[in-house]
Amino acid sequence: MSVETSIAGTDVVHRLSAQGKSEEEIERQLWQQGYNPEEICTMLKPLRDARYEKHRKIGLPLLLFGALLCVIGFAVTCFASHGTFEFHFGLYGMTGVGATSVMAGLFLIVG
Repeated sequence: MSVETSIAGTDVVHRLSAQGKSEEEIERQLWQQGYNPEEICTMLKPLRDARYEKHRKIGLPLLLFGALLCVIGFAVTCFASHGTFEFHFGLYGMTGVGATSVMAGLFLIVG
């Protein structure tokens, strides 16, 4: 792949991305312009990296918040007397929300 081809393909990727096109539509457009699959993967890599970085930026704090909430919910459950509001809130409320946050964070990070 020549430098001129790479620059032209990268310009097409940025232009189509700015127009709100999906990755599949951009790939199809590059395929129609005659780029081979290896060149297309190389051109789409920065676009994918940016998307994954955005997901990690949201997913990691969500994962950490959920883990912290699970630990606090566990502590409240252990130290609260059984059958009180605090016990049920720690066991079902905090731990449930924490586990859900952990799963959402993992979903965003792993994809």
